[in-house]
Amino acid sequence: MARPKLASADQNLFVWGVLRLYEIAASLQLAVILLFGMALTLGIATAVEAAFNTNVVQFYVYQSWWFSLIYLLLAVNIFCAASIRFPWKRHQTGFVITHIGLLVLLFSGVVSRVWRIDSQVSVWENNISDIRAFEPDQYRFNLRIEKETGSPLEPAEITEVDIPFKPGPFSWDDYNEGFQNIEVAKPEVAGLFSPLFYLAGRNDKEDVVYNSGDIKLEVLDYYGDSRWEEGIPSVDLRLSMPAGRKMGADGKMVAGDMQWVPVKLGVHDVAGDTKYRYGVGDRQPMGAGAFTMAIAPNRAATVAFLEGGPKGKIGEQGQAVLHADGKRFDIDVAESLDKDPQPLEGTPYSYEVVSYMPNAAPTRKPKGGIQWGDGEQSEVPQNPAVRIELTKEGQPVDELVLLADMPNFNAQAYDADVYGSYWFDHGEKSSAQLLQASGPGGSRIDVVQGVDEDGETKRLYYRYWNRKEVVAAGEFPLDGGETEAVDAFKMPIAQLKMFVNDYVPADKPAATAVRSPFNPKMQMPTPAALVRLTKGDQTDEFWLQSHFGDPSGGHVDESTRHEMKVGDTKLTLVMPIQSFDIGFRIFLEKFERRLDPGTAQPSHYSSDVHYLDRVRDRWLMIWDPASGSTKRLEFPMTIDSSSPSDVAYGDGQVYWIDDKSPPAIWSIPLAALESGDWEQAGKIIPFGLNNPQQLACDVTGGKIYWTDWRKGRSGDEGVIRTANLDGSAPANLMTFAGRPSGIAVDNQRNWIYYTNDASGYVGRMHLDGSELTPDFISIPDGRATDVVVDPETGNIYWTDKAKNVIRGATVDGKVLNKAPFLGSAGKGMPNSLAISDDYLYWTDIQPNLSDPTSRKHLSDPTFDRNQPHEVLTRVRRIKLDGTGEDEDVATDMVKAPRGAALVNGKLMWTQAAVIKENVWITMNAPDAFREPTYRRDLLVFQESFQGPFKPGSPQYAQFALTERNDEEIYASVFTVNHDPGSALRYWGCLLVIIGIATMFYMRAYFFKPRKREESPDGSRRTNAAETKLTDMVGKA
Repeated sequence: MARPKLASADQNLFVWGVLRLYEIAASLQLAVILLFGMALTLGIATAVEAAFNTNVVQFYVYQSWWFSLIYLLLAVNIFCAASIRFPWKRHQTGFVITHIGLLVLLFSGVVSRVWRIDSQVSVWENNISDIRAFEPDQYRFNLRIEKETGSPLEPAEITEVDIPFKPGPFSWDDYNEGFQNIEVAKPEVAGLFSPLFYLAGRNDKEDVVYNSGDIKLEVLDYYGDSRWEEGIPSVDLRLSMPAGRKMGADGKMVAGDMQWVPVKLGVHDVAGDTKYRYGVGDRQPMGAGAFTMAIAPNRAATVAFLEGGPKGKIGEQGQAVLHADGKRFDIDVAESLDKDPQPLEGTPYSYEVVSYMPNAAPTRKPKGGIQWGDGEQSEVPQNPAVRIELTKEGQPVDELVLLADMPNFNAQAYDADVYGSYWFDHGEKSSAQLLQASGPGGSRIDVVQGVDEDGETKRLYYRYWNRKEVVAAGEFPLDGGETEAVDAFKMPIAQLKMFVNDYVPADKPAATAVRSPFNPKMQMPTPAALVRLTKGDQTDEFWLQSHFGDPSGGHVDESTRHEMKVGDTKLTLVMPIQSFDIGFRIFLEKFERRLDPGTAQPSHYSSDVHYLDRVRDRWLMIWDPASGSTKRLEFPMTIDSSSPSDVAYGDGQVYWIDDKSPPAIWSIPLAALESGDWEQAGKIIPFGLNNPQQLACDVTGGKIYWTDWRKGRSGDEGVIRTANLDGSAPANLMTFAGRPSGIAVDNQRNWIYYTNDASGYVGRMHLDGSELTPDFISIPDGRATDVVVDPETGNIYWTDKAKNVIRGATVDGKVLNKAPFLGSAGKGMPNSLAISDDYLYWTDIQPNLSDPTSRKHLSDPTFDRNQPHEVLTRVRRIKLDGTGEDEDVATDMVKAPRGAALVNGKLMWTQAAVIKENVWITMNAPDAFREPTYRRDLLVFQESFQGPFKPGSPQYAQFALTERNDEEIYASVFTVNHDPGSALRYWGCLLVIIGIATMFYMRAYFFKPRKREESPDGSRRTNAAETKLTDMVGKA
């Protein structure tokens, strides 16, 4: 189809310009340029994502201003190409439909970009995830302003401000360094794509992100990933170990490779102590000696450190060396002790050796800080120290406390600008004593952060004390690694070497964020921002790490939250990672990783998970025998009972235990429960519970009873407790060793029965706690867990988890040996019981067999697809008279049931709040799921994993379940994706297909062109756009 021509030379200049721009916007040439540009961009984006990761390509390409511009121009071109031909003719129908479809496709991309969720959630094995999924590389500041009202009876006025922050995935220093220090497979690739990184619209150094009233927030620097260091300045040294010998390829012993061991040192702040205003450094013993670290805050202190070694013979009580005004003063402690003050020539000060402490010991000052005194006496000085007082015109003005073996604790005279060292000769030591580097008299390497000759630049310096003299002192090379290693300890078998692996400088001791290099494999980095928060005349400058969760949550410490008090206003600043409520939680039952043969690279990894309710860990379920239906009792959000574990009923009241910390006992009238009037529900025992297990109700006696236990000094301490039906007057009925679990009350015969999980026995006592018989029924190798009583006969029934059976006995303790008391043997795992006039009910936690039709086994030929999938996790019953067979009460979506009880003829139990069970998520095979909270269609992808973590690691100690004794644990990372533009995208594709089909049907554009109608010579038809613009110009 020929392109319509709207602009002509005889038109008004404004009309001609607008129409010409319209023609260009609708031109095929522009479409070709834009399509080529879009294709090139997508190709570059693919390469960027392969070289870096998804976060990088999203920020620097798909979310960039220039990509949005291409996208907008393409939409304008498509729209104008169709609209310029208006009014449309019949044969243009397919053309118009196709262009409408293309516009719908582009609009779906806008919808996806604005409202799409593509967030990550991490969960450890046998743990439950958070309800929120986090969006990597999406951050903001949250500023909370609390202003006191002046009245203690009125709450503070609170204002929360969300402050946009767009830093990008890289540290801001990476831009200045040309992206040379990022960890990618091919570093040269970073330089190739670096122009894209500079084009992105992002925040930069010195940006003011918030300025309102007298409050201003500036961002000074940003790390794309960081770690939090408590002792700054810090240095990470590498110390060589003597190379051993190993067997060569020819079977002969050859020299082995040199090994390097880490030596981590830092300096820590001492709050409230001006003597230690530059902190106290670390001391790390090594096999050949010890390392220490301190701060020399100026050039004078640095020179004193480098040139402060002893000279001549070291006296019996050691030698102190002071530096003042560029001069050196050697002090023999034994000769100077208790002598009159001696002048420090060239200064207004005099010094006096006040005390010598052969066994110096530190104590805490009442208001914070450190003070030194002589400790327990011994024949050999263990920690020699000396206190030197400085006076001016006879008045004390400052003092030094110098330690021979722990110079990291030296207290210098900063105000007087006098610095010192103390040296002590411990005499000859045996080889065994020297290997005890923590003991007195060993070799030592002291490290200080000092100041260069320019008086500003911070450097690292060291000196090596070999028990008799300082044999080396100088500057540590900060670059070069092993090639710049300097001599360390001298051993009989080898000369050890050392070099600086990492160094973090600081003006004063602090805890701060330390930059980590960009790592494309890091799915969820921990960024940090250096910010300046100002209110009025007060300014705080600090590093702040991002945190997961709501702004009011996260880690309540200085790394992720900063508080600033100015007058009657308190400011709280955090940097939360953007997160979304996904409407459910994920329980990771098992993570599976398979390796490529002969390598340590995973060839496949997947997760077996269950989707859980967004708030509740467990649900209350009720089954009606009249209808045979099961339903879940829906708690409103006002009821903070999230984990009901056991149920009891009596006198028209339903009681349940909630074992979520802090545990409590709840109750609600049955009529209110059936009508949904949850306002009548409440905690009747809100506190005083440790590990409540099961609950029983005695209507006749007006009491409730429950079992509980706690950890004691000599083992587990079990208790049976009681209270009135309204929860009043709670009291201990009986305390004994063990872990009681099940409980049942026989009021007619004045007995309480309970099970002890520690012994496995069934015990009993009278209702008043007398005549306790802890082993009333003891089955060899049995382990009783729950117990019920038949009120008619007095017979008791209990579950035995050791044998996976249900047993019974008479009131005299005679064990019954007929059905139904072996009803679940060999197939199930009964764990709780309930009894009616005719039936015995139980919950069964036997794990379901693997479903051969599930997606997990579709490619496994060993599974028989025709084999029926038997559900074993269920709720069951059997007649008390032994007639009939076991029958299922509930089987659908039953997960970890327990706490069964009869409630007015209906069966209630608690179970895990499973929305979807046995979900298998693996690489490139997401699970499609419509979450019930917000009714969104989600895709859950297997993104990555962390681990394995074995016993001894911090992760294993924190997340492994102690009762499982797993050899290793993993954390699985999932991506939760919701794309609201997908439906529009499908409609757009459908319209494009319909449009193309219509064009073929109407034989338009792809066939012989129609003849154009020729206008008479010298004439030209006007069009609607031209007419309207001409009229507008004429009126103007």
